[in-house]
Amino acid sequence: MRITAIYALICALVLCFFWTSALAGPANPDAVVWLGEENGRFAARIVGDEWVNYLEKDGFTIVENERTGRWEYAARGKRGGLIPSGIEVLPNQEVPVGVQKHLRPGRSYKELRQSYFPTAAAQAEDHGHGVQPMERAAHHKYDPELVAGPRDLLFIRVAFADQGFDTMAQDWDDLIFDDTPGRKTVKNFYEDNSFGLIQTRGVAHRQGGQPRGIVSVRLDNINHPNTGRSNMSAAQKYQVETRWINAALAEAARFVDFAAMDDNRDGRLTLDETVVYFIVAGYDAASTAKTPNVWGHKWSAWRRGDVMAGGVELPSWALNGELTNDDGIHPMGVIAHELGHLMCGLPDLYDINRGNAGMGIFSLMAGGSWGYEPGERGGTTPVAMDAWSRYFLQWSQARQPADGESLDFDAALRDRETPVLFQGGKGNDEFFLVENRAPVGWDRGMIPRLSQRVNGQRQDWTGGLLIQHIDTTQGNGGNDLNSSANARQGVTVVEASNVAGSLLAQNYSMGHHTHLFYEGNVDQWHADTTPGSRYYDGSDSGFALFNISAPGIAMSADTRAGGGDGGDGGDGGDGGDGSGEVVTLSNPAELVGLRAAAKTMAYYKLSVPSGAVNLRFETRGGSGDADLYLQRNQRATTEQYLAKSTDPATNEVIQIANPTAGDYFLAVHAWSAYNGMGLTASYQIPDRDLVNGTPVTVSGAANQGQWFKIDVPSGARRLTLSLSGGSGDGELFVSYNQRPERFSHQWASEQPGNAEVMVFEEPAAGTYYALVWGYSDFRDARLLASYEVGVTYNDSGRLGGYGYTDYRIEVGGGTINVDLTGRGSGDADLYLWGPSGRIVAASLQSGNNAQINYNTNGAAGTYWVRVYNDSRYSVSYNLAIQYR
Repeated sequence: MRITAIYALICALVLCFFWTSALAGPANPDAVVWLGEENGRFAARIVGDEWVNYLEKDGFTIVENERTGRWEYAARGKRGGLIPSGIEVLPNQEVPVGVQKHLRPGRSYKELRQSYFPTAAAQAEDHGHGVQPMERAAHHKYDPELVAGPRDLLFIRVAFADQGFDTMAQDWDDLIFDDTPGRKTVKNFYEDNSFGLIQTRGVAHRQGGQPRGIVSVRLDNINHPNTGRSNMSAAQKYQVETRWINAALAEAARFVDFAAMDDNRDGRLTLDETVVYFIVAGYDAASTAKTPNVWGHKWSAWRRGDVMAGGVELPSWALNGELTNDDGIHPMGVIAHELGHLMCGLPDLYDINRGNAGMGIFSLMAGGSWGYEPGERGGTTPVAMDAWSRYFLQWSQARQPADGESLDFDAALRDRETPVLFQGGKGNDEFFLVENRAPVGWDRGMIPRLSQRVNGQRQDWTGGLLIQHIDTTQGNGGNDLNSSANARQGVTVVEASNVAGSLLAQNYSMGHHTHLFYEGNVDQWHADTTPGSRYYDGSDSGFALFNISAPGIAMSADTRAGGGDGGDGGDGGDGGDGSGEVVTLSNPAELVGLRAAAKTMAYYKLSVPSGAVNLRFETRGGSGDADLYLQRNQRATTEQYLAKSTDPATNEVIQIANPTAGDYFLAVHAWSAYNGMGLTASYQIPDRDLVNGTPVTVSGAANQGQWFKIDVPSGARRLTLSLSGGSGDGELFVSYNQRPERFSHQWASEQPGNAEVMVFEEPAAGTYYALVWGYSDFRDARLLASYEVGVTYNDSGRLGGYGYTDYRIEVGGGTINVDLTGRGSGDADLYLWGPSGRIVAASLQSGNNAQINYNTNGAAGTYWVRVYNDSRYSVSYNLAIQYR
């Protein structure tokens, strides 16, 4: 275990329990603080998160007696809070009999959440997929839903009147946005865990000397809030935090156009538009007792309009302190964890009730945010997201195995389909996920923890199958899915062995290699093993793993799957003999006039590619009664299926929002004879976003299409869309503000081979959609969309009589537009000098308003704009220069 000691005399540190953010980061499990007088100091550790945090010595909660200034063991008061017991904490002395370990306040999680999210507006933002307030019922809150696409991030560094910065903006840019392969940065973490589905990028701004996505402000009239260990009420802390956040946003608005980020113009910055994160000068209380400090968290506005950014509302935000206990820059793990809340809508997977470790070291959303490799600071190598988090966000496409199938398990982030999903009749309410956690990539952050000694012996961790038991019915729909205050926790580890302690015990382990399944530890898992594969109600799930291999980066196991009895078998039909012909469907498919005799089965197959969404099978019309059964990569029966629809008559629907790629077999069972029935089958391929000037590689099959789109801003020129290189023959079809189709589009390029180009010299602002269509099979073609963006420079000033100010601009060609508005008694004029040093344009009319619109005709170089006051009276002016 790595221990960092802080030799600091804490004179005013009071034990407190504060309940600030529903979505916070846990304490650094390896951080130690030193308390007490000079000759009687002792080590203590920080426990909890921002909801509830306190100090423990050797597992005993301690509190400072404010009257004497001495540290004493805690006792429980009449109202459930913790008070000094009168028993002083003395170094190197036994704890008296009767002192209880791990005391914590008696207030319930529900009460805590209500106190810090007292309004409907705040509760709506408490948790969700990070784009809009969650509107789904709590029971369906954790149904998988794809979170993908670019995310614009703005980090605001905030200094105060009494606390400046100890780090530079470039330090944070290196930690957050650096995309150099192999660098441990927030950007690379999310690229790796989402398999490229999430792209983080910094927001553009006008603050000189600051990297893109990072601005720095100083609040000269506000002192540091120092709320990391305050004993404020919820309302007091909210008032303090929103005050300085509003002030910081007002300062940042000098450099950031917040209103322009509100894409849908609804007056609110939702998280698909911009994610705002604050880096607070001073310390972070999750790993130190030094002050001033804050504790990293995500919070939301209680009322609309409480937090404003340049005239638009900011519903949610996150923050952490600048420094850790060694006075170094705060590592990236906490930022990745808080963005898991703010950007992705993930809940905390440690036990927010502080009864145990929850997922412990095995997840970023638990103790894994403090992961590190040997020799690193805690949080330098945050652990990968667990399989459930990636499955919930649809970043991983979990495999559902066939009965008796032999499975290979690569390391967790090697491929989107590395996890295995065991899901049966209980559907998304209760299921199991299995994946190989091996010491590669981000999971190297578990090496020190998982390789700890057990029974005096050390064994290096080299891999193992982590089995998660999921129950999404737990909690009230807030951040309490994994709270031990529920009947059970929603996302837990099926521990192969607890010889090194349990994640779910009060005196918990944070994780150990013996919790994993592998040959030499525990190499099978089924209904009759301990731990077993039964559901929480004791029924047999039917899931099993046998012959689990030795640990390593690549592992294997044999499996039996089938989900127990597979449900009720629809209406009780015999399922047919399974020998009928399989009809292959195209996308979309529509069949009419179908008929069949009672108790027979008809089969259909639809191949679904990777990335498809909204897979849907529907029967309707006619007479009789038909039922649908669906399975992936093998024929469905009335007992073996992935999904079913068994309503009366012929009106049946099966829909899967984010299907795993594969062949989907639909079995239509005639419960009674049907006649004149229709069948439709379809899926959608979502539009892929194109980035200006960044090519993408495209491959496709004949008579199949893929859609792309690019947003073109106002003032852009020369939009070019091209398809080139590779082999085969792809065609390009384009429409403005709507999807093109093969025979319904606005523009087309259908040259032989991959040699398609379209150029729009003066494109209208909006979204341009491109369809790449396979005239024949084609591979590795290069699709590129690019446009030129002008530069806008704004300034204001004041000129005395006959005074002037010059502005230098570097122009690459195109048009120069200068707009001057003035006020006062003077006479403001404009002059434009070209690269030759001669005046090429001027605006000399009387008054204080002037304009120049000059076409350079491709003459690039240095141009000068002069604002001249042709009067003895002063004039104030605003100037806007646009050029390319």
